[in-house]
This record gives sequence, C-alpha cells and structure tokens, in this order.
Amino acid sequence: MFKQTRLYKIFNQKQLRRGKASKSLRISEADRSDLDATARPIEIVCYALIPNHYHLLVKQKKENGISKFMHKLGLGYTAYINSKYNRTGALFSGTFKSVQIKTESHWLKISCYINGNPEIHKIAKADEWIWSSYLDYIGKRNGRLCDKDIVLRDFKNIEEYIDLTEAVIKDSRDAKGELKKYYLE
Repeated sequence: MFKQTRLYKIFNQKQLRRGKASKSLRISEADRSDLDATARPIEIVCYALIPNHYHLLVKQKKENGISKFMHKLGLGYTAYINSKYNRTGALFSGTFKSVQIKTESHWLKISCYINGNPEIHKIAKADEWIWSSYLDYIGKRNGRLCDKDIVLRDFKNIEEYIDLTEAVIKDSRDAKGELKKYYLE
C-alpha cells in the first residue's frame, strides 16, 4: 500500500502500445498538458514520457491517490488519446510498477534520472525534450504539471541541479551505482 507523504517512482517496464495501425504513438504538447487535470490525488514531482515507456516521481496526497491516478491514466487518458488519434486498445502495456524512494539524496538523483531519461536512451537532449519536466526544472518552460520545488529547494541554484542531472545521465548508462534498483525495477 502506498503511504501518504512518501515519494514513489512510477514506471512501466513494457512498451507503450501502438494501437490498431501498429504505428508509434506521438502525442502533442497539448496532450501532455491535459494530464494536469488528472493529477489531483497526487503531486507529480517530475515525469518523462518516452516513446516506449514512462517514468513519474510522485507524492501521494490522498489515501489511494497513486492507485486512483494510475487507474484514471490507464482508462480516462487512454480513452482521450484513442478518440483524438482514432486508435483502439490500451495505451500502456502491462501494469505499472512502483518503488518507494526512501532517502532525500535518492529522490534528488531519481528526479535527475527521470528528467534525463530521453538523453540516457539517446532519443534527444534532455533540455530539448518537451515530454518531460526537465524544461520546467531548468526554467525554459513554466508548466503547471509538476511541483518541482520539492526537489529544487535542496539546490543553491538551477545550475547545481543541471550539473547533477548531467552527472546522473552519464552514470546511469552503466547503472552500477547506488540507484541501480530504482533505474531497473
């Protein structure tokens, strides 16, 4: 069971579904913004939507908030995307996974890992990927989806966060460090 006030990394290990046409799904910036309405029972600390998977760092605000949010994401948001893009079937394959982040130093690095995920997977530079919260963290966008202060209050300035993100991107390609269990589960 999820505990209130704890941070959790939420992710899927299987690929995002492609739909009836078997084409990779690309959603628009507006589609990403529409997630804002579904984020009420949790706080989204950071996120990355990658073409074949996703990562979220969330804090539960209400009892069963994470489960309710993921249910709504799995059903409601999928129905919205299916209708908009004339597709059928599940948007995400398999059930979501979660790992409780127990220490502050870990959640700071996990936020860097999530925000750096497009670069880790060699999809795009992290500071150019619009489907993650990194642009909000570094001041290139002023989105409403994330509560980035949970993380950024522990840094003297944005440059310090950028430096840590760059280090985590570099180190995560090995996934041999202290955070391996969070990266691979």
